[in-house]
Amino acid sequence: MQAIVCESYGSPDVLTIKDVPTPAPKDNEVLVCVHATSVNYGYLGQKMGAYAEYVAVPENDCFVEKPAALPHDEAAALPYGAVMAWHLLKKAGVRKGQKVLVNGASGGIGSAAVRGRLPFSEAKALLNDDGTVLSVSFKTRHLLQMLRSSFGGKHKMLCVLAPGKVDDLRAVRELIENGALRAHVARRFAFTDAPAAHRLVEEGKHTGAVVITFA
Repeated sequence: MQAIVCESYGSPDVLTIKDVPTPAPKDNEVLVCVHATSVNYGYLGQKMGAYAEYVAVPENDCFVEKPAALPHDEAAALPYGAVMAWHLLKKAGVRKGQKVLVNGASGGIGSAAVRGRLPFSEAKALLNDDGTVLSVSFKTRHLLQMLRSSFGGKHKMLCVLAPGKVDDLRAVRELIENGALRAHVARRFAFTDAPAAHRLVEEGKHTGAVVITFA
């Protein structure tokens, strides 16, 4: 099979296409045929994503059957952002009828949750007195803001990452099947154009998901 590989540090141009052995799934694994995958920061370094025509994953991993009517590129674009957004909304206890400010809604998480990106000092000015800013960033300044807000004040800041539970992914699938959620794909690239896809993501000027297709 063919795969996108990174064998040295550098710009997106270090990404190359190589023929590699098709993985042989173990007894407790599932072999997945990859039609498309999304491009997000850190995917190669964190061994996330699916940059090959086939990938073997544990049978108890976080995956569900794709809705039949959902195109492969949208199916690739949704899980990362939608599961994170779903988890954040549950963490905040958001209920029907409440108003939610989605800060930085051009990426996978923000567009799934549906202003530009605001610092905490500006975001809290738009909240009610008991409002909470939820962040998926774990930069030092955000962690310090979370710590300071925990000692008092009208507004809180929480830095949260989704654990990636199957139940969350099932909930996202139900939203898709009910027509309540759909991916916005900004650009599609053939797997041979992986460097161009990563350059676009690094520029940060796209609105929506960037997807690499293998079909």
